[in-house]
Amino acid sequence: FNNIDSRNRVVDTDTGQVLNETVQLGTSEGRSANLNGNARLRWKASETLSLNLSPFFALSQNEGKSQNNATGFTRFRDVQGSSDGRMHNLRLNVSANWRPAPGESWDFRVGRGGFKNTSNSQRRESLKDVGVDLQRVQDDHNVTDEDQTSLGAKWSLKTAQEHQWVTGAEGERNRRTQVRRTLVDGMESLALQRFGDTLGSRSQRFATYTQDEWSPSKQWSVYAGIRYERIETRADGSGLMPDTRNVSQVTSPLFHLLWKPEAFPKDQVRLSLTRSYRSPNLNDLIARPTINTTYPSGPNLPTYADRAGNPDLKPELATGVDLSLEHWLPTGGIVSGSAFVRDIKSLIRSQLALETVPWDTAPRWVSRPRNMEGARTMGVEFEVKARLDEVWEDAPPEWQLLLLRFNIAVFDSQVKGIPGANARLDQQPRGSLNVGLDHRWKALGQNFGSGFNFNYVPATRVQQTENLRRDETARRQFDAYLSWSSGSVRDGINWRLSFANLVPRDAQVTSEAITLDPVTGHTLVTDSWSRNRTFRVVSLRADLRF
Repeated sequence: FNNIDSRNRVVDTDTGQVLNETVQLGTSEGRSANLNGNARLRWKASETLSLNLSPFFALSQNEGKSQNNATGFTRFRDVQGSSDGRMHNLRLNVSANWRPAPGESWDFRVGRGGFKNTSNSQRRESLKDVGVDLQRVQDDHNVTDEDQTSLGAKWSLKTAQEHQWVTGAEGERNRRTQVRRTLVDGMESLALQRFGDTLGSRSQRFATYTQDEWSPSKQWSVYAGIRYERIETRADGSGLMPDTRNVSQVTSPLFHLLWKPEAFPKDQVRLSLTRSYRSPNLNDLIARPTINTTYPSGPNLPTYADRAGNPDLKPELATGVDLSLEHWLPTGGIVSGSAFVRDIKSLIRSQLALETVPWDTAPRWVSRPRNMEGARTMGVEFEVKARLDEVWEDAPPEWQLLLLRFNIAVFDSQVKGIPGANARLDQQPRGSLNVGLDHRWKALGQNFGSGFNFNYVPATRVQQTENLRRDETARRQFDAYLSWSSGSVRDGINWRLSFANLVPRDAQVTSEAITLDPVTGHTLVTDSWSRNRTFRVVSLRADLRF
């Protein structure tokens, strides 16, 4: 169960006049059932050859309904929605390891998987038009098929001179096909029909690498190499869009340095230089739009934009430096810290623009992913995991088995081409804080334990484009658990009763768009506000070893 609580307002800042103000209040209800499983089968064919077989499956189905009422400057008064969907995901991974000689190893792997999702939705709304009530019904049907094939091979050789040479190659192919159909009052949408019902996209990735890890002493290890990677993406055309093909490739150096202090042989300091590619999501390559259901025709608002893909998307390229330190305490606790700096080229980001679109006679606000100039991101993290007696020598005996967990992280980023201090990466918080305790109860025997965890993420403000800003409230979550065991260690059942989000808090998201009225030339500010409930979750888990 959830609530629908959103508001939207458009203000002419030159005159102070409220041009549009809409409030939507209602409820939604959803049900889902999920079943998944995986296994790992290992066969040791000989002393030098072993095979691994890893099947995986996931099945789910869901259904939902919603209702909300709108007041203010809105084209509809009452909305009833219903939806249903089914998904299955099957995958099989096969790997083999062959050791023809001491110090030499060959690894081969192949994976094949398929994903299919079918969904249907219906939206019934009552329209207001010059005092006359009208009805509008929209039906959407979507079938998505995606399959993936991956191959990999690696050869490694460890020499007597403390060198370990590794050379390998890997490839991956993804294909996605979507069948989408939209009916309005039982008739197929002519505007969307021009894009075609069946659209597809594909991506292929190939990489090869060679590297050497050299350990001249027990304290030092140097890891250096080179990697070549090529990514090709294709998007099928339609009546309005031609076929598109993009090829991108890069040759990258790899360098890792590891130092273990002689006085503390378990401690280590790592320094890494890496470059990596990230290909676009296949769904982002499909140009067929998803029209906003609140404003299905005519002019829409920036905060109620249509969504569309971009067949011309290119991969992102990230170059980064990472530094990490680990210090191990005598009884197994750890204190660690890390920092990173990363430059991203051709950053993929959804951008908002007023476009002349083929699916409507009026200009529409459309959000579609595009490649930007780039971004820089950085962060630092500090973590402690230790028993209380490791950090407090005089701790009472009943507290000595108390395990402390503490983690704090701070992140920053700057997207090029967007002015202001809040031009940050999407979905990147300013930081996070985790504090937790775990305890084994001696008085009740070693079979009983409990713990809690507190997580805090501060409020964030992101300038997504020059004219669109998004704010999210801070998130606070308190979790707790009880655990106990029945039977022996090997044959017993381990139980865990978990309580997530014990103190639920509403989450609020606000968007502000600044645009110009094409008729008057006045500055318009569009504010969108929504509030979502969060819920307490109770779960019981049992683990059995045999």
